Amino acid sequence: MQTSPEVPYRTEAIRVGRETKGRPLVLYPAGELLDNVEAFYIARERGQTLTFAPLPLRPHTLYVADERSLAGLHYRTLDRFVIDRNIAFRVVEFDLP
Repeated sequence: MQTSPEVPYRTEAIRVGRETKGRPLVLYPAGELLDNVEAFYIARERGQTLTFAPLPLRPHTLYVADERSLAGLHYRTLDRFVIDRNIAFRVVEFDLP
């Protein structure tokens, strides 16, 4: 059986999964949702399912968030990737008091 060719968003999701493996990673509960395809490839590389983060924000936790939902928040960007609908996401760690 032949698989579909590698596409940039799949490659990006695999990279994000590998880079964040071993650290808590959750989906930020605001903004655009990550597509199931990207979520699958990130989770596959990490060996665990992605979940939505409850608020308040947690220290020492990485978040996958739509760039637009981060306006006005203080955070450190660890990675940036674009999904197939041309929506930019960031992997961030929030600056918490």
